[in-house]
Formats: sequence, structure tokens, C-alpha cells
Amino acid sequence: MKTIITALSIAIASIVSTFANNATITAVATVGNTVTFNIAWANSWNAATAPNNWDAVWLFIKYQDCSTPTVWSHAKVVPGSTVGAPLMVEDVTDSMGIFVRRSTAGAGNIAATAVTMQVNMPTGTYNIKVFGIEMVYAPAGNFEIGDNSTSNKTFINTTVTAALQTSGIAANAIQSAGGAGFTNVALPTTYPMGYNGFYCMKYEITQQQYVEMLNTLTYDQQTGCTFLAPNVSPLNYSMTGGSGASGSNGISTDIVGVASTTPAHYTNNCAIALPHNSTNDGQWNACNYLKWADLTAYLDWSALRPITELEMEKVCRGFNGRVNGEFPWGNNTTNSNTTGAVGYTAVNTAGDAPVSVQNGPWAGSFSGLCQGAKRVGYAAQAASTRVTAGAAYFGAMDMAGNVWEQVVNTSTAAGATFTALHGNGVLLANGNADVANWPNVTTGLGTGRKGSSCDVVTGGGIQISDRSAINVPTPNRECGGGGRGGRTY
Repeated sequence: MKTIITALSIAIASIVSTFANNATITAVATVGNTVTFNIAWANSWNAATAPNNWDAVWLFIKYQDCSTPTVWSHAKVVPGSTVGAPLMVEDVTDSMGIFVRRSTAGAGNIAATAVTMQVNMPTGTYNIKVFGIEMVYAPAGNFEIGDNSTSNKTFINTTVTAALQTSGIAANAIQSAGGAGFTNVALPTTYPMGYNGFYCMKYEITQQQYVEMLNTLTYDQQTGCTFLAPNVSPLNYSMTGGSGASGSNGISTDIVGVASTTPAHYTNNCAIALPHNSTNDGQWNACNYLKWADLTAYLDWSALRPITELEMEKVCRGFNGRVNGEFPWGNNTTNSNTTGAVGYTAVNTAGDAPVSVQNGPWAGSFSGLCQGAKRVGYAAQAASTRVTAGAAYFGAMDMAGNVWEQVVNTSTAAGATFTALHGNGVLLANGNADVANWPNVTTGLGTGRKGSSCDVVTGGGIQISDRSAINVPTPNRECGGGGRGGRTY
């Protein structure tokens, strides 16, 4: 039952739990303007030795006024949130959410731990949703770019330092002429070069996370963020338009919308024979078929931002010296522990279930067709090493293969104007991001692709320093399109 409330009191009409790859949010409740819930996730760490970093969960809240049930708004957080041991809270200056992470050195699973967040919302009666995104922290420090010119269009061997970040990088200083589209522009001090500390999503955006966003949008916003209109039969798949889970993308509607008035309800249905949103229905799969506008919509909605190609190189290589032809797992050898392709069951299994796939693009002869996005973190198990898990230096997963990482480039004037502003939690009426100085959401000019994807059969593109597609934006939905975001610390 909905309750009419007075100032400083917030009533909850319905409360929704959510999950990322391993993170779960449960037992959501409110008293006044205080939201409480439990957070749990697997394979957490705070390392007192190299890489001297930690993982965290980015937490934010959306609310829906019951008098306007088609609109969800982003709640600002009042400083003073608390969390139980062994976690701590990190506030952010724009109040768009909080980070929670281990307060001291340690590693292992985080059991359900109580979180209390104070929110600032107008008087009303609301539905509440709490969302969590797993992140890794890349501390401030010098790092190397380039790999001795052994990868395609690699940077000139350079060490990115505080001095470069504060003085800017001159044109031609870090890249030589690389062909069409490479203008070798200067990078201003406002461009995120990676020296400063920042958070990066631990995993690529999952299909469940994208579904969660879609279910907080208006009908017209949903139209902009999907291939099929929200009022199309649920027998068709929303991101591809097909009658099956093409490329392992199972996002579809279970309740269709009414044009321009009532949004649809989206769910996962990758294993077609099962009911919608069954346990292994693609929730954990990396969300493919994302064009640049889709990626930036998710990042704006979640109050994150795109990352740059320099930041990606830091996340992968970390503080280690460069290795010729280096992959994100720290050496130049393709992993031999995993080969071949897998079916839906293995792809969609959550947690530490073993899967038989290689770290990088799909093995075998598939005629260049996308064989499907895999479960994020697919190669990692409890006993994995960095190499066997395919993990980047700071703990980010799947930085090579699975789906393309769409990043802001350094090789165009449109990329150089990026200033790392965070999303404001609100999208335009057509579903596009509205953040100043992000590369154009329609053309993607100023962006490119890193890390290769499931639609590339050969090994090209998976080296950390490979920039062969750095001037190739993704203005249209295609099987390998995906990505992740970050946040300045």
C-alpha cells in the first residue's frame, strides 16, 4: 500500500534487489530519508603489495514518484553513509552515489554487509531501486605506453607522468603518423591521461545491467536504447530484432509497451527454451550490440563516464614495464589452458564454474561470425592466476576478447576535447546521454575500439598496445559492440 508522506519522510511502494556479476543487493528498506540494504560480492581484495589497489562497488539509487510512474530520477546522496565491517564508504563530490570497499588489506568474498545511505529527495511517495557496479581502482602513478612498436599503430614508447598530465602532451609526441584519421593532436591538461587515480568497471556491462537501465526509462528513451520498439512482440529480441538470442544476446520484453506512453518491461531470455529470466538466461553475459550511444547512455544513467585509450593501457599494464606484444594478462603468450567454444549453459553460468574458452577472441574457424558474448569474468575461478584468468594488472577482467572496449581516443580533435565529466543520472528524452564534451553520441567521432571481440576470429587487436581500430567508432549496433566505464577518484 502506498502512503502519503510529509517533508523529510520517504515511503516505499516497492523495492527491487539487483545484481552485477557477483554483487548482490538485498533486504532494501527505508526509514524516513534513510535507505538500508545488504551488499555482498565475491573475490574482493585490498592489496597491501603490488598492485597496491582494491576493488569496490559503486552504489547509486533511483526513485520513481508514484504520481508519475513512467519516470525514474537519480537520487543525490547526503554525506554520512555507513557500512559494516570489513567495508568502508568513499563519498564523491557530486553526491551521485558512494563507493564501498575493504577498509584494510585482505582478500576473499564479502558476505552480506549492511549499508545505510541518506538520500535527498523531494516530498512524495516513491518506488526505490538500488544499483551496484563492481569496480577496480587504478592508483595514481607513472605508467608506460607502447610496446616497442610490435603491435599495430602502437604508441611511441613513453612514460606517462604527473608532469605530462599537468603540462599536456604535444602533437606527435606519443604517436607517429598512423594512417587515415590520425591527426596527432595535442592533448590538453583536461584530457584524462591515466596518471591520476581513477576507478574502472571490473567487468564489461552485462545484459542484466543494461536491462536494469531499460526498466527505469520512458517509452521514448527505451526506443532510443534498443533496436526494436518497446511495443514489438516479446517473441522478438530487442537488441538484434531476431527471433533468437543472436550472438548470445537475450534481452527481450516480457511486457510490451504502449507507444509514447507506457514503457515496456525488459528481461533476459538467452536460453530460448526456458521461461524469461531463468537462472542461466544470459544475465551474466557481456552486453553486446551496444553502439556508442547505448554505451554512453548507460554511463550517463549510472553517473560514470567513458574511459580513454590511455587509461585502458594503464588498467591493463599497470606499473609494470612494457613487454613486446603484451596481452592484458601480462605476457605475450596466448593462454593454452582454454580452447574452443561453448554453449549457452557454460556461457551463462555465474560464479566460479569452469568454462572452456580461450582468453581473447574465439578459437577455431567460424568464418568471422560472432559466436556470442561470454559470461563476464568467464576465465576466472577461485584458484586462477592472473594469466589463467586473463586478468589485467589492476584486476579488471576481459580487457581482450568478449566485446569491444569502446574508448575515447587520442588521435582526433574530437577525442582530445574529452574532459572526464561524469554522467548526471539523467538521459535526454530520446535516450541519449547529455554530458558536455563526451564524443558525439550519433557518430562516435573521437572514439575507437580496443581489445578485439567475439566477432574477430584472428588474434589481431588483443595486445594492450594494439591501436588498429582506435579510429573506428561504433555508431551502429553490431555483434561485438560493448564496453565499460570509469569514474575519477
